[in-house]
Amino acid sequence: MVSKTELFVGTGHYMNGRLGNGVSDAHIFDEFKANAFNWGGRIEAGFSESQGRCKIELYATYLMPFSATVSTPFSSWNARSWGAYVSIGYRLK
Repeated sequence: MVSKTELFVGTGHYMNGRLGNGVSDAHIFDEFKANAFNWGGRIEAGFSESQGRCKIELYATYLMPFSATVSTPFSSWNARSWGAYVSIGYRLK
């Protein structure tokens, strides 16, 4: 059985769209404007291990926003986020 390990690093862009109708119905949020779309850059790194028909991947990603998620007349807020993921696969043929 042949084992293969790969390391990878990637960059790219992303675009998110809001599915709700706004921030909240509470009056404290009246000045807040939830933007319909936000976009930014993405960095990701990880490795994969293949053994026969099975494959497992571990990777992490960081999203760097270029546009605000929520804004007020006085400021804007960005949603910086990171994540760690595990992926398990099986090749049928």
